Amino acid sequence: MRKSQFSDGFVPPAGMRNAHLQSVLASLRVRWPFIRRRARDLLGASRKVIVHGDDGVRLNGYYTSAAPNAPMVVLIHGWEGSAHSQYIISAAALLHDHGYAVFRLQLRDHGDSHHLNPEVFHSCRLEETAEAVRQIRRRFHPPQLFLGGFSLGGNFALRIARHAPQIGLELDGVCAISPVIDPAITLRHMQEGPTIYQGYFMKKWRRSLRRKNQFYPDALDISLLSTHRNLLELTEVLVETIGGFDSVADYFDGYSVKDERLHTITIPAAILAASDDPIVPDEPLQAVKETDHLRIFRTRHGGHCGFLTAVHRESYADQFMVNWFNNARAKG
Repeated sequence: MRKSQFSDGFVPPAGMRNAHLQSVLASLRVRWPFIRRRARDLLGASRKVIVHGDDGVRLNGYYTSAAPNAPMVVLIHGWEGSAHSQYIISAAALLHDHGYAVFRLQLRDHGDSHHLNPEVFHSCRLEETAEAVRQIRRRFHPPQLFLGGFSLGGNFALRIARHAPQIGLELDGVCAISPVIDPAITLRHMQEGPTIYQGYFMKKWRRSLRRKNQFYPDALDISLLSTHRNLLELTEVLVETIGGFDSVADYFDGYSVKDERLHTITIPAAILAASDDPIVPDEPLQAVKETDHLRIFRTRHGGHCGFLTAVHRESYADQFMVNWFNNARAKG
């Protein structure tokens, strides 16, 4: 097994090398006019789809068809993102331009899905997400199915690929951009880092939980949102609410992909991450070794889900994902 090495595929201009600039620009609205122009065909052809799983679980997403017999990519957004996140639309548009059908799947309680299920989202809800991907394959019958994810969505994508054989899900490749590897270290990193990131996620998470409460008032005690002021405290409330975990550490371990947990993946799998990521630290990924199926590409710059060379251009991550899936198709 090999340790990951730095990749020289992404070298941004000097003025774009700041990790915080890269991370913030990935979601900043200033990029939206350029992304929307590139995604005109994708957005015009997209339609909302509800995917029904076991025990009445419903997830939704947006499907964009391509030519008959086209391969499909299912994309999964990051925590408190959605199928409409800029990085998702940008990647989906480029994939669609290269002939892929695209399904932008939304995790429970993300985007416009809070009304679909009474129980609150948490990051260990792998089974329902994997089942949604399996139902998407059954419904649309693509000749090849690929899975891509960003941040927490990258973590979900890798875990789904890891468990695919056990649940009868046929996948042809997976690509994770800036994935969460060790959730405990990631949360601690955010709490000890610049306040902008913890503040950003706290604001979005509280808003999401309040929206959930509007549909399901008994889902959680909404008064607790005002008394818990950081991510760890609010996570402790979540773990107590959902039950089934001995502790927060047990919960974090439930969706960790650290150490050798990804070594059971048996399809072409790629991780693209930047060593300067200010949200997901690089150290846990350094401990993950490559296998015959898993390749790890680490860049010196790129921030968190950034990988931008200019505000108006597609990201290096978009092109990386297209290239990875094209190569997997050729080998398959």
